[in-house]
Amino acid sequence: MKQNRNLLIIVGLLALLALALAGLLGYYFFVRATVETPDTSWEEVQTAGHLVVGTSADYNPFEYYVSDFQLDGFDIALMDAISQRLGVRSEYKNYAFNGLGDALQLDQIDVAVAAISVNPERAAEVDFSNIYLVTEDAVLSLDETGPQITQVQDVAGFRIGVQSQSVHHNWARTNLVDTGLVPTRDLLVYQNFDQAVNDLKGNRVDLLITDLPVAQEVATTEGVTIAGQGLNPQRLAIALPKGATSLKAQIDRALAELQSEGVVAELAEQYLDIQESELLPTPTATAVAGPTPTPGPPSGECLASSSLVEHLTFDDQNMTAPPEFQPGQAFTKGWRIRNRGTCTWDESFRLVYAHGNSPAAQMGGQPLALSGPVEPGETVDLELPLFAPLQPGIYQGFWQLTTGDNEAFGERFPVGIQVPGLPTPTPAPTQTPAPGIDFTVDRTTINRGECVTFAWNVDNVREVYFYAQGERWQDNGVSGQDSRTVCPSVTTIYELRVVKTDGSVEVRQITITVEAVVGAPNITRFSVDPSPQITVGQCVQIRWEVQGDIDEVVLAANNRALWEGAPMSGSLEDCPPGSGKVDYTVEASGPGGISRNQRTITVVEGEATPVPTPEPEMPIINAFEVVPNQVEVNQCVTLSWRTGGGTTRVQLKQNGAIILDNAPFEGSSQSCSLSEPGQVVFRVDAFNSDGQNAFEEEAVSVSETPADNPLLGTSWVLETMPNGTPVLDGTNLAITFGVNNTLNGSGGCNSYSAEYVVSGQSLAITPPSSSQQFCAEPEGIMEQEATYLSTLPTVGSFRLEANTLTLLDSGGNTVLTFLKLG
Repeated sequence: MKQNRNLLIIVGLLALLALALAGLLGYYFFVRATVETPDTSWEEVQTAGHLVVGTSADYNPFEYYVSDFQLDGFDIALMDAISQRLGVRSEYKNYAFNGLGDALQLDQIDVAVAAISVNPERAAEVDFSNIYLVTEDAVLSLDETGPQITQVQDVAGFRIGVQSQSVHHNWARTNLVDTGLVPTRDLLVYQNFDQAVNDLKGNRVDLLITDLPVAQEVATTEGVTIAGQGLNPQRLAIALPKGATSLKAQIDRALAELQSEGVVAELAEQYLDIQESELLPTPTATAVAGPTPTPGPPSGECLASSSLVEHLTFDDQNMTAPPEFQPGQAFTKGWRIRNRGTCTWDESFRLVYAHGNSPAAQMGGQPLALSGPVEPGETVDLELPLFAPLQPGIYQGFWQLTTGDNEAFGERFPVGIQVPGLPTPTPAPTQTPAPGIDFTVDRTTINRGECVTFAWNVDNVREVYFYAQGERWQDNGVSGQDSRTVCPSVTTIYELRVVKTDGSVEVRQITITVEAVVGAPNITRFSVDPSPQITVGQCVQIRWEVQGDIDEVVLAANNRALWEGAPMSGSLEDCPPGSGKVDYTVEASGPGGISRNQRTITVVEGEATPVPTPEPEMPIINAFEVVPNQVEVNQCVTLSWRTGGGTTRVQLKQNGAIILDNAPFEGSSQSCSLSEPGQVVFRVDAFNSDGQNAFEEEAVSVSETPADNPLLGTSWVLETMPNGTPVLDGTNLAITFGVNNTLNGSGGCNSYSAEYVVSGQSLAITPPSSSQQFCAEPEGIMEQEATYLSTLPTVGSFRLEANTLTLLDSGGNTVLTFLKLG
């Protein structure tokens, strides 16, 4: 028993010894390894000769791509200066902002700079350099009786002014407009802050958001009031991986030198328009909570990250050789992407659009879900269907991955293309002069921003309409002798539609070619709603947006200034005092020239009860047209559109596929992607800030060979109605088959128009639109017209015999007979 007991004691001692040894080994390998692993972060950067900098290049003025597709901005310039002081070069990688922290923890980048504000949550995951910029906002109001702003929600219901491309502009757009707290029309963007102060004092804007030192100076000199501050405070620093103390020390040293030499202040003035005297003092060091051990591999919650392995299709060679596509041409962009994180990607992960050099840089692409799981370290090939933008130019867009919770992460993936200039259009044949119709313009080629004057004089006619293609002719009646000044922003075809006394219709066309002026301001939006007609007592809402290098924006009505020194974008209500025609204009002047645009409304007598504007206001499509409506395969069509109302976004589609997202509010573009015969449906959608939309569609017939059309250019007068019923005495019903597959005519009371397609002996006519007037005599005229117009779309074929045209339905039955005019 004694022997056994001694044996047990020995075994026990050995077990204790083993446990102690295991503990010592565990301490050595895990604790000491974590605490005492030498920091080589600066040594690794020196050896590599470059600093890998993660950024998120969609935040002007801190980091963004300029016109030559190079990175620029306050942060980029600062990082370049720091790298130069350290004797290395900066190598930038464009990441989703929310993915920068994970990229640091996974050692994909050395540092991150992207207007990153220091806060405790971020400091728990990464280290920070010393603070390099401190900013704080302030909100100005007219006087102490105005609103008190203590939280973001307090600005709702007020007109807010900001300076273009400032930190506050971006903040207001993201946190006020995009969230729906403030409608787009209530964010007024100024090129010059002095103009904003003048408008605050003139009650054209309710609140101004600017830097605190600027607000304090303005409050003192201009007698206005600071209503609040601190809605968007920022203490910006460079983020580094935890434990990268040697690299942090070098960056802090270089940063201190640049601050003491005034370089940081110069960059703030250059990029942020903040004077040195307006800079808030920066802390001498970023507070840290004691030494931080170098972390081992991430544990617990997984980290999501990605990187681009290679371009599978259409590599743009870093925008040195972007591939060329025709306007509207479909193509598929492919990337090979590696999962660089610790998370497994699944079908809830998606590829989504991040940003680009133009609103059209999305190229019609839509979110793409992954088709299966992708484990850490594995690669996946993603193929994204896209459409080349309609306008000529060079385009670069960036796409990124999101998790199932819609959190963006990882490196962004570029796609760059170029769309060549449009082919020189074939001049329209000169129209044969029409007796009794004199339709002229003072010039047919202008620079953008200039105006032309049309004049017409017609005799012995019943109705006359003047309008731009894409507008409803029914809304644009004019007198027989008149003139009109217009200021088109894009090449536009204007038409004079003349309804003769015998019911036949003559349409005269004049094209105004508009040439761009390099450097002149660009009016991207100008709308007046409702239009084109209101009653006395009604008001209109004017909306505008101007881009480019701008000195002044002026709004006017009938050459009377409504707002001199207006903001670059905004809205204004105007209530015409009486009846008549009102020409509203916007004029933007800058070093590169002057741009103008014009909208005309007619104010008529009548009783109008003011209707409050709903929130949010519905979008409006004022005009949409696609011409011609019949082409051969691989020919081009021109799309023209104009929107208004509460429109905040415009989208163009072709057979359901988006060919232009974030399109201009008004524009004209070609689509040359009609590669297959059949019907192609183009659609324009106008969205408001609440996602509500209005849309219009236009169909184009694409054929292999030109259709033989014996009806083209002929005019006919109706002899018999369906069932052989004769036409009422004293009425003339007529039809004219015109170019571009349009037909016009008279229904006896109203003029009408429609579209038609001829193929052999087949004839198809769309439902006509008419001028919607009422005629009392002769009795039965309106019933006859309704029967006639409703019969036209039932036509399926035709028969020509000498001077007689017979229209037949799809069963071969005669429905209408005509006699030839002229």
